[in-house]
Amino acid sequence: FKWTGSHLEPVQVEGQTFSNARILVDRRGWVWISGDRGLSRWDGRSWRTYTTRDGLASDQPYFLCEDARGNIWFGYHSSHGVTRFNGKTFRHYTTREGLANDAVYSLGADRRGNIWIGTARGVDRFDGTTFINYGVEEGYADPESNAGGFWEDADGTLWFGTMGGLSRYDPRFDLTRGAPPTLLFQELRLGARSFPTTALAEARGQEVGYADNTLIARIAALSFLNERQVQIEYRLKGFQDEWTLLEGRELRVPNLPPGSYVLEVRARKYRGAWSSPLSFAFTIRAPFWQKWWFWGMAGIGLLGLFYGGHRWRTARLRRRAEELEQRVAERTRQLVEKAEELESLIYTISHDLKAPVISLQGLASLLRAELEENLSPNAVFYLERIQANAERMQRLIAELLELSRIGRLREPYRPVPMRELVEEVLAELHGQIELKQARIRVADTLPTVIGERTRLRQVWANLLSNALRFSRPETPPEIEIGVREEQKGVAAFFVRDNGIGIAPEHREKIFEIFYRVAGKYHSDEGTGVGLAIVKRIVQAHGGDVWVESEGLGKGSTFWFTLPVAPEPSNAMEPALPMESPSGPTSSERRRSG
Repeated sequence: FKWTGSHLEPVQVEGQTFSNARILVDRRGWVWISGDRGLSRWDGRSWRTYTTRDGLASDQPYFLCEDARGNIWFGYHSSHGVTRFNGKTFRHYTTREGLANDAVYSLGADRRGNIWIGTARGVDRFDGTTFINYGVEEGYADPESNAGGFWEDADGTLWFGTMGGLSRYDPRFDLTRGAPPTLLFQELRLGARSFPTTALAEARGQEVGYADNTLIARIAALSFLNERQVQIEYRLKGFQDEWTLLEGRELRVPNLPPGSYVLEVRARKYRGAWSSPLSFAFTIRAPFWQKWWFWGMAGIGLLGLFYGGHRWRTARLRRRAEELEQRVAERTRQLVEKAEELESLIYTISHDLKAPVISLQGLASLLRAELEENLSPNAVFYLERIQANAERMQRLIAELLELSRIGRLREPYRPVPMRELVEEVLAELHGQIELKQARIRVADTLPTVIGERTRLRQVWANLLSNALRFSRPETPPEIEIGVREEQKGVAAFFVRDNGIGIAPEHREKIFEIFYRVAGKYHSDEGTGVGLAIVKRIVQAHGGDVWVESEGLGKGSTFWFTLPVAPEPSNAMEPALPMESPSGPTSSERRRSG
């Protein structure tokens, strides 16, 4: 209700009801009312209601007060602690922030700026930073405060209503005032040695051996106040320079390392001023194995041991290295001899087989020419097979002879223009290119390399022949020849085709001698030696060779690396893309039958 001067008039606040309200008029004349659905405020013009949506901990605030700074404080019907509102934001204080209990029964502000909060566990004084609790042990009449039981006299004396009666508080005799507690050591011990606490002056600066490296101190704080409101902190200079709160009255620090230390202890009551530190200085002597002379002698001994061990190990490793070097040299010599013997054997066998195979091929041709009219179809077929196998055998022998010559008969290394070499090979393969209706594209620029021209020509011939031979049925081959710079001074050349491709399990094996891939796309034309020759030649030039393919029917790209001739003109450009629908370019070759 509102008094109009002659009668009471009911007050209606939209969305709010008042069944057990508390009213506060602040220094500006604004009216604050705790309602059933939030905290309502009248500023002389309109009502504003704050709820949990605005920041309240509950929609049922209770007990209001204003502090010296104009902040509005209020508790709640339920246990939600206390809340401060500065006009913009709400801040909550609960047991997490130091409040003794969240059930608030009374609330008030004194003239010194403190907030007094009566709870189910005495009364708390909050100075804006720290909560100090006053309970039965501090003279409070009862643990539980009464609802609204707070009053400040004109002289600053505070009165609190409790379930056990009335309590009076005189700020002049606050428990935090006065001198801090007096400290003394009840017991001081370092390991097995005890020090008299009545003669600390003689005990200062005591030295003990390394075995007595456990500090034990029992401390007493002389005060007539509640012992639980007396705090003791300690620090051990030389080991821990920060002050640490002591739980209980006994300090134990085990396994202290050798060194000089000063134990300092201080106390205060009710978060008041700290006492002057009570100190005890002592030194723990280092054991002999931590003395400088011991470490010096040990260092000299270790240096001598290390030097002797190093000499012994070096001599042993030298002997071992010499033995291994001899064994490696002997093994290398044996391998070289066996390789030479094997190559010589391959060369001899191939050379000796060459003449009989040529003779066999010629005799089969003569026999077919003389008796062709009298031969049955089966006989003609058999003669054709003899001729085909003889030709295949002749190719195999020729490739084996070539393989055996690599590394044995070597031409001097000279600059080899790769573009010119590719043109020569393509001219040789002109017939196959037209027969297959192949489309070939060559990069505009290919660098000059260092190597044997004849061998490098053979690399291009083998790779391009394979690209033509292993094309997909009824699909004209499309072959791209290009280069990229692998690293400084090294070029990576490639031959890319749209042929039958290579399955992943065959990519590492196809460069082995006599390895042939079986399948419906592979004919019996190959000998299994061509790619082995390519690998041998490239490796003899210090390069590497590999193949890339996405799988069967998706084409292949064969790569090989070679050192580039140190000439300024060797500018490498990437290969041109495959033919576009607009037609061939000037760098493209097209052969059609």
